[in-house]
Amino acid sequence: MCTLYHDRSVDVPRYSTLPYHTNEKIVEGKRLADSIQNSLVATIGGLASQGIHPQNLHVTPTTDMPAALVDLGFMDNPTELKKTD
Repeated sequence: MCTLYHDRSVDVPRYSTLPYHTNEKIVEGKRLADSIQNSLVATIGGLASQGIHPQNLHVTPTTDMPAALVDLGFMDNPTELKKTD
């Protein structure tokens, strides 16, 4: 399981941080991702923690509030895929 957040370091053309987004908003997004990840690790057993990672996903750089996405498992991992049965 991992939690994804937006950071300027992952900007690419057409998917970059909006000009009016402040560094404070970006820092808050990372803080939110860290908080979510820590809470999930503390409450959900059996899933390996992959930590938090900056990603350039469409919804995270264009959201006007701190944002994070959680990936709870990986279907290409046979052990984790079995847990969906």
